[in-house]
Amino acid sequence: MPFGDYQKTEGKQRTVWVPFGGGQIVSEGTLLPVSAVIVESGVAVIDAGVLADNILVRTDVTVPIIKLPAGGITVKAVAASWPSSFGSRDDADSFGWAVDSVEVKVDAGTNTVQLVIHDAQLGKGTNVMRYGYHITLWLLHMSQDQRTLASLEFA
Repeated sequence: MPFGDYQKTEGKQRTVWVPFGGGQIVSEGTLLPVSAVIVESGVAVIDAGVLADNILVRTDVTVPIIKLPAGGITVKAVAASWPSSFGSRDDADSFGWAVDSVEVKVDAGTNTVQLVIHDAQLGKGTNVMRYGYHITLWLLHMSQDQRTLASLEFA
């Protein structure tokens, strides 16, 4: 497994809100319809490799969030992430860990929502092992079937 690859999620908490009869959000000055909202937070555990030198390294960590049922569309996503576990040996002249930005993507083949964490790490013998995250998804075309909606909480 390459350095910095996603391994698993720990401490995941998720809730699903369904505005029965439909709802709307305002995004960039436009009203958008929504049929479900998912709010999730957790800790993404990544491969615990260490940096080999004191050069700033930027990597991307892709965290799978949820596989949406057929027809489900992500209308809007808001996400954040931060380093939550890191380490260093005496080898580092200086060190630093940061999340530069995050983005939310949807894999067209699987309809899986993914959180992409763009990070930066500095320091020989240092590593980031976990990233905390929070994401809110506004969805459209979700089935109003109670079983389908209930399954979103544990998908």
